[in-house]
Amino acid sequence: LGDGSAFGLSIVYSDDGEADPGRPRPGTAGALMLAHRRGLLRRRFLVLYGDSWLRMSLRDLWASAEGSDSPSTMAILNNAGGLEPSNAKVDGHSARYSKGADTSDWTHIDYGVSVLSQRLISDLDDGNKHPHGDLADAMAAWSRDGQVSPFEVTQPYDEVGTPAGVARLEAALLAENG
Repeated sequence: LGDGSAFGLSIVYSDDGEADPGRPRPGTAGALMLAHRRGLLRRRFLVLYGDSWLRMSLRDLWASAEGSDSPSTMAILNNAGGLEPSNAKVDGHSARYSKGADTSDWTHIDYGVSVLSQRLISDLDDGNKHPHGDLADAMAAWSRDGQVSPFEVTQPYDEVGTPAGVARLEAALLAENG
């Protein structure tokens, strides 16, 4: 993708550095802290996991986040079909999220994209020279504090983190365009 200009985008990268056997990889939260330290995060920004093909409007998610007082907005999918174990639920005007806890009575799954406030990342940063952390842990804590608003999507995502997932998506897209 380069700098994104060929696609009408502006892309800036924050390199996490080489893997160090004596230190864990930074994790998504750690990578965001590094990007924050480098001045690369805007007031609000998107975090998108790269192993999913999302069937939603990022523009609509962004508009929902901008219209909310919440410092974060998480896209979630109703899991009525039981695609995978639920890890999110709507709790009034807030979303609750948990990874690994007993969520057997929860109704939604994290869709893999959120809008976050730079302030949340700044608050995570403890000044550690090599920050690390799992964004899932941070999202769970923010959701317990009522700082995550839900954005419900209706179309399931496609997993593209494996060759088999990519092949399934390619077949589905070819069938749609027939």
